[in-house]
Amino acid sequence: MRLLPCVLFALGLALPAKADRFWLSDPAAKTADGSAPNIIEGVLIAESDEGYHVRVVGGEVLLPKRAVFRIEKDALSIADIVRAEQELGRQAAAADAERQERAASRSAKQRARRTAAEASASKRGAENPPPAAPAPAHRPATPGYDPVLHRARPAAEPSRAELQADLQLAWTLTRDRRFLQALRRIRREN
Repeated sequence: MRLLPCVLFALGLALPAKADRFWLSDPAAKTADGSAPNIIEGVLIAESDEGYHVRVVGGEVLLPKRAVFRIEKDALSIADIVRAEQELGRQAAAADAERQERAASRSAKQRARRTAAEASASKRGAENPPPAAPAPAHRPATPGYDPVLHRARPAAEPSRAELQADLQLAWTLTRDRRFLQALRRIRREN
C-alpha cells in the first residue's frame, strides 16, 4: 500500500515537461545591434516561493522570481535537453581526440628532428667536436670530513658578489638595519 503513492509520484515527475523561455529583461526594450536578449531557455521543473527551478542544457538553475520579467511556453522538453547535452559531449570528445592527435603528431615531428640532429652530430663526430662548456670560475670546496687529516674540511669563502646578494636579500626580507650597514661596508671595500 505504501508503494502506490511512490509510484504515482514518480510517474508524475516522469511526465514530459514543456520548456519555457525565461526573459530576464523586457523583450520590447531596445538592445544594441548584434547583442542577444537576456533569455534563459529550459524546462521548468519546480516553482517555489524562492523562484523557478529550471533544467537547462548543462545543469539546473534556480532563478529568483523577482529576476524573471516574463515567461513564454515553448516546445522544448527534457528529452531534447538531454539529447543536446549528449551531442555536446560527442563534439567535445571529438575535439579532444583531434587535439590529442595533433599533440601526438607534434611530438613525433620533434622526435624526428631530434633524431636527425643527433645523426648529423654523430657524422660530424671527430671532424668538428662541439665546443666545450667553459669551466666555472669559482669552484667552492664542499665542507665535510677530511679522513687524511682527521678533521672537518672548511667551506670555501663566498665571493663578495655572493655575500652582497645574500645581505641584500636579508635586508629586503627583514628590514633589519644591521644587514644594511654590513651591505654598505662591503660595498665600500670593493
